[in-house]
Amino acid sequence: MSINRYGRTAFHTDTAVSPGTLRMGLWGAPNVDMTGYRRFTVTGRDLKRADMIAYRMYGDVTLWWVIALVNNIANPFRDLVEGTTLRIPRIDAVTKAMLPGVRV
Repeated sequence: MSINRYGRTAFHTDTAVSPGTLRMGLWGAPNVDMTGYRRFTVTGRDLKRADMIAYRMYGDVTLWWVIALVNNIANPFRDLVEGTTLRIPRIDAVTKAMLPGVRV
């Protein structure tokens, strides 16, 4: 740790943090098993709405980041263009990645 220019403690990336865990405000993305994923083609109503795609696929708008993560989408507002085919991981694979050790 070090003190940044604002006089506050600055945290540095800790390589010992396992994916999917939160430590000192840092979060490492989990590895989601992509075996048996579904495909989803972005339509005009899906533009800029990764949350709505997540709702249709998982019933949960908060899982939009999973779709962005596995499809390398940095900015859903810019990168979700009509006709793009997305890979949608199974919900059990997402749960297993987020909660290692929990049987699904």
